[in-house]
Parts: sequence; C-alpha cells; structure tokens
Amino acid sequence: MDNTRKAQELAGRCSYLGLPVGLLFALLMGFPFPVGAQGNPPISSALQMCIVYEVEGLGCALSGQGPACWDRALAQYDACVIRAQTLPPAPPPPAVTPTPRPLNRCPPQFYGEGSRIATNFCVVLIDPVPDLVNQAGTGVVTDKERLATAGISVSGVAADGAARLVIRIYANFEGERLKLLLQPDGGKNPNSLPEPDGVLATAGGTPSGYQLQVTAVNTSKGPVASAMYFPPKDFSRGGDDDNAGSRSVSLQVTSLDTPSSSSNVNMTIVRPPVILVHGLWGHREDWNNFTPLNSDARFPIVAKADYSSLLVPVANSDPSYDFPIIAESSALGFALNASPNVSLVLSDIDKAAKVFRKKTNAAGVQVDVVAHSMGGLVTRTLEYHPAYADRSSFSVGEIHKLITIGTPHLGSPLATKLLQADPPEATNPCIRKVLAQKDSPAFRTVTLDDPGGSTLNGGVGDLQGDGTGANLSQALTFIKNTPNGHEAPTALISGTMTEKNTTGLTSYWKRQGVGLFLNDYACRGSNEPLIRALAAGNWSSVFGGAASDAVVPYTSQVNSGLGRSFPGLIHSAGMKKLGFAGPTELDSDAQTGIPSYVIQLLNAPSNSDAFRLLSH
Repeated sequence: MDNTRKAQELAGRCSYLGLPVGLLFALLMGFPFPVGAQGNPPISSALQMCIVYEVEGLGCALSGQGPACWDRALAQYDACVIRAQTLPPAPPPPAVTPTPRPLNRCPPQFYGEGSRIATNFCVVLIDPVPDLVNQAGTGVVTDKERLATAGISVSGVAADGAARLVIRIYANFEGERLKLLLQPDGGKNPNSLPEPDGVLATAGGTPSGYQLQVTAVNTSKGPVASAMYFPPKDFSRGGDDDNAGSRSVSLQVTSLDTPSSSSNVNMTIVRPPVILVHGLWGHREDWNNFTPLNSDARFPIVAKADYSSLLVPVANSDPSYDFPIIAESSALGFALNASPNVSLVLSDIDKAAKVFRKKTNAAGVQVDVVAHSMGGLVTRTLEYHPAYADRSSFSVGEIHKLITIGTPHLGSPLATKLLQADPPEATNPCIRKVLAQKDSPAFRTVTLDDPGGSTLNGGVGDLQGDGTGANLSQALTFIKNTPNGHEAPTALISGTMTEKNTTGLTSYWKRQGVGLFLNDYACRGSNEPLIRALAAGNWSSVFGGAASDAVVPYTSQVNSGLGRSFPGLIHSAGMKKLGFAGPTELDSDAQTGIPSYVIQLLNAPSNSDAFRLLSH
C-alpha cells in the first residue's frame, strides 16, 4: 500500500472520529484536540484514546518510514477501537444538585402595609375584625381561603384581653410543617401577669401556649399556614413597663421540612385606648384640667366622650317648670345615654377605637374607661345592650377596665331631695328652678316634644338613693340586681370634702355666689331645706352626717366596699357656684393626686385587688 493511499485511509478514519485532517497537523504541533468536531457525533473518552495510534501512523506517512511502521500503527489502532467498543458504558455524570427555587414572599398587595417580610418566610399579621370573625361572633373563622385572603395587615395588637391576631405564613409548599415559637423580650414581670407575652393557638382555636405546629394548605395565594396570637390581658408587667407606651414579643417560624428555613417577626404590644366619660350636666371640657392623664404620651389614645350634645325639646316634665326647657342629653337618664341607637358614649368609644387602630397600626377590641359621676353609671348601663358585646368585640364587650370617680353607685340623697315633693315643708322648688335656669335641670321624667311624645327618665331621677343601697331608683335597682355577663373589672375612687371646702358657707346669710343669690333674691327668703343646709357645718346633714364630696356619699362612691379615698375634694366645678371651695375631683394631679392614681390603676393588672366586679 503506497503512502498516498495509506494517508487517505488514515484521514478517513480520523474524519470518522470527528477530527478533520487539518487538525491532525495542529495536534502534532501541540495544539489542543477538540472532541466531537462540528458535524460529527460526540465520541467516547475510550475511543478518543485510539487517536494516539492514528497519529503515530500519520507520522510514519509524513516521515517516509516503511510499511512496517504503517502496519504497526494501524494494527494498534484497530485493536484499540475493538477494545473501546467492547468496554462497558461510561458511568453517568455525577448528579447536579438543583438550585433551590426561590422561597415564597408576600404577595404584592401586602408590601408596605405592616407586613413583616423575613429571611425565608413571609409572615403577615392580620387584624381579624371584622372580616375574619366567625358567624357566631365569638372567634375567628377556620375557612382556609378566607384566612389566606381576608383581613387587614397590622404590626401589633392591644393588650386588652379580647383582641387577637391571625398569623398568616406564606410557606414553601403544601403540607410543609411549621413550628411557631414565642420569644419574650426579656422584661421582668413584677406584676405576675399569668401570660405576660401572650399565647399562640390554631386558627379558630383556644389559647394553647408558647409553641405551636401548623401545616401549610393550598389556597388561591399558594401554600399558606395560619395560626392565632392572643396578647396578654394587661399591658404593664410592672417596672419599666409602667413608663412605656409599647413593648414587643418575637415570633420565630421554623420549617420542619425545609432545612435552614426560618423567620423571626416582631409583634408590637400597645396599651388600649383610654376614654374619659363626664357626668350629670357635664361636657367633655370637664376633663381639661385632668393632667397629666389627659395628655399622657404613654397612652396612644386618650379621648373624651361627650353625651351632652344631643338637645332634647321638653314638652312636659316631672317636676314641671314654668318656663320652656331644651335640655342637653346629659341631664337625662342612663337608658337614653347608653342606648345603642343614640348612645353618644358608645359612638365615641367606637370612634376612639378606629382612631387607635389607624394611629398604632394595631388590632384592638376594648378600651379602658375613666368615668366621673353619672358617667360611671351610663358606662355600666352600656353593658346590658346587645350592641355592647357584638362581633366587633368577639362578644365579650368593649370595656377592658372601668375606673369610676365620685360615681353614685348606690344613689345620692341630694338627688332625692332635689326631686322631693312630699311633705311640702321638705320640698326644694326654688333651688331646683334656679339650677334649671343655669342649664342644670332636675327631672324625674320628661315627655319629649316630638310626634311620638316619648317619655324618658331624667338623670337626677335615675340617681336617687340613700347612698347605702336602699330607696334606689328603678334604674339603679336594675344595675344592682341584674348581672349582665359582660361586667368589666371596676376600680372605685372617691372624694370627700373637709372643713376647708365649706369655708365659703359661713352662714346662709353671708355665703358667696349663687348661694347668696338663692336665698336673698331668687328664693325671697323661702328658707327651703337645701337652702338652710348651705351653711358651714350644715351641708353634711343632707347625707345624714355621712362623709361625701358634697354631692355623693362616700359609701355610694365605693359601692359599700373598698376604694381609694382622696380627702379635701368636692364633686365638681358646679358646686363652686354654690359657695363650696375646691379643688374638685377632676382638677390636676398637683391639686388632687387622682390623675396619678388613675395611671397607677391603668398600669395595674385587671385581676388585682384594686378591681372587682360590682355585681358580685
């Protein structure tokens, strides 16, 4: 076989292996060899080794060596090819670990709306009211689709004993098991709150502890797991919390199925709103001097309820007056001012709750109420209406704590004497008339000047009682004897006057202000019982000699039980017009000490000794 033919045969074999002839020369010069040249099938690594013998044969041809060189090279090549084709197939390439797919993040609509987007999981805190409240109005729904789509994103919750959060977790896949763990902030608990950091629960379940396991289910938003968080029943654990406006607890979410997949989310715990409720013949401005509480930055909302703004045209009244009267609603009884249809107090509570949620970006259900005088009884009357304990409060009611100041829980003899009609020598028509002319009318009942001619109780009429629980009005008897099932823990504060508060009443001939006007001019020396009592040392006779704040007996203010008493105070600014000297129960802390004590009560646990259920 001549050299030309042998070179052609060798070139054909090399071309079969995917190696163009021109590249053989490049390889002989030390250039790299491309495996599987374009247009030819890839060759195995074993077959590639045979090229060494072809190159050796090509070297024979190019160097002019004899046939022995060619034959040896080609024989070695042929044997190599046979061996390569009979070898077992090469093992498959090592498995390539797939790149993990991106873990779920919050759907776009949740960005910037209080969601807490963590390293691996998207965890969104949801206010369940009203969209996720169950049909019974007692808890949260269990429907997986609603839990994954409804509700309002928030960043925290009020420590009010009734609110809760839905915890929505966008998981990695359906069936993924997630472990939830509450982690405290390390604050101390000198108040011994039973669950100072709150507790977890399954969606629609009851509080169960600091740990919980949930499983992701398939929803229109992808795999989602749901749980609930119940905040502590009171905000302050004592110590540093007393001076704080908020605190936090951390929620750790860890996958039991996806290694190194976990997230930490902070949940803010805030104080409930505080609502100030005025008393008989009062207005929201009565609280203007109640510093520092009325402007305390620790409390996210301190609102003033006002149930005086409804003007009531009076057609007839008992007792009657010889001049027309348009009464403010604060002169009327408990039922009107606590009615769910016209209740300004309930409306103001609802408004404050909405402002609270917007300002704090937190879920909240209940408020703390601080009420003066009749305001405490209007607030207690709220607890009997279905609207008070509806779905918006999970049917437990809208009041977390009630703190009353100078409230006549057992009535006031002064109210009885203002309305007394028999015997004639015990009546007080003139002083009653003067009060009515000063926008403070005393009614037993009123008939409205409307097409229906409705008859309503008067505020003074509802406040009648001897201060010990006897001779109570129908309205007070109902409150005293009828449990409502929604009663709020109540703390009682009383004021009591001392001799210094009556220094302006030296005698009923020399007293100041309205007192002098009453007897000497308006009443023409009528010498009515209440006129005679407006003298130093005489006013206590209105209460049978018992301690009082000049309007309400001490025993009535504390409901014949225990309360905190502050001496040297009179009931209200209106009593100053009769010659009494202040300060009043609603004056500043520097004058009375009451605002600071109210703040102490707002910091105290609702199950502490300072609070009790008055019907028990």
